[in-house]
Amino acid sequence: MNDGARLSQSGLYGMLAGILWIANLFVFLLPAGMREISSLLLQFLALVFLYIAFSGIGDALGSQEISGNGRTAVIFLTLGVLLSLAVTLWKAGELASAQEALQNLALGMQGGTASEAEVEEMTKQIGTMGRIYLYSFLPFWLLSLIGAFPLRKAYVQTAEATEIPQFRTAGNLFLWGIILTPLLIGGILLLVYYIFVILAFSKLRTAAQEG
Repeated sequence: MNDGARLSQSGLYGMLAGILWIANLFVFLLPAGMREISSLLLQFLALVFLYIAFSGIGDALGSQEISGNGRTAVIFLTLGVLLSLAVTLWKAGELASAQEALQNLALGMQGGTASEAEVEEMTKQIGTMGRIYLYSFLPFWLLSLIGAFPLRKAYVQTAEATEIPQFRTAGNLFLWGIILTPLLIGGILLLVYYIFVILAFSKLRTAAQEG
């Protein structure tokens, strides 16, 4: 495979990664029991495609730094996804029980005032769900934070090598999106990042095919 074909293929895999990340935004449409696992699996597959994309770019451009930074970033991001998935699977039964208990309490309170015991039980179940979500989120966020720095570097190096500025923008958006993930603005930045990933890699694919 020549360098142009490698870059074209890398562009395709990068675009697929961005598309999968956007698809992940719609997992809320799935049944409750499938949302967490489906989300983590989509993220994992997106990272595999991103790894292939940066490996191909590094090989085509003769840059071990690009492929190395991409690989390091994907390793940390994947560890975050896998740890989050492990916690979700470990606590799946407890989470399902808490959700069912809340639904039963809500049904029982329809048309009436909640008793003190019901309010206490509801608070307990909400606390259980919150704790499980926190345990699942923390490893993902912390490892993503570590991985965000080499990933930004890989994007910046790719931007400099290909003269496609959208790669630099994507790297900056991802870094700040991850840092601010606990806040609403972090999620907005990551959404824009997904769009720039698709845009940058599509430009790379087009340039490679035209070249």
